[in-house]
Amino acid sequence: MTNAADMLVDITNYLNTIIHTTGKAIDINNHALWDKYFHTWTNADWDIMLSALEDLTRLQPHLFKPWHVRNIQNARTAWHAQKNATDRVLDSRRHKRKAWACVMTIREVVNEINGVDIPNEDAKVTIRTEPQPTMFGRLFTQ
Repeated sequence: MTNAADMLVDITNYLNTIIHTTGKAIDINNHALWDKYFHTWTNADWDIMLSALEDLTRLQPHLFKPWHVRNIQNARTAWHAQKNATDRVLDSRRHKRKAWACVMTIREVVNEINGVDIPNEDAKVTIRTEPQPTMFGRLFTQ
């Protein structure tokens, strides 16, 4: 896969699916996620995605919060400093959090572009067995 847009959408859909199917926030140590993406993406893959994100920050700055820009910059700095040392710079313990933050930025920005609101947090499901006291309920119990 060499198309940046396809890569960004693919990881976003995968992450959104994790949230939908589990009802929980995505864990940084999600082994399926790391095996499918982080452990396979090369420096060239990261370069394509980071370049696309950098272009988007220039063309559509309103899509990015300050921490999004910082996450992209941190990933790019790590990538640039070590790109000749190994073929998978961001797939290392040293840069794990940078890669993670960048992927979360990708998900949030792509979701924003598509008008999707899926927070990365545990679903708060409350099961109530009895009606809660409300003004409406009190009208019928007295």
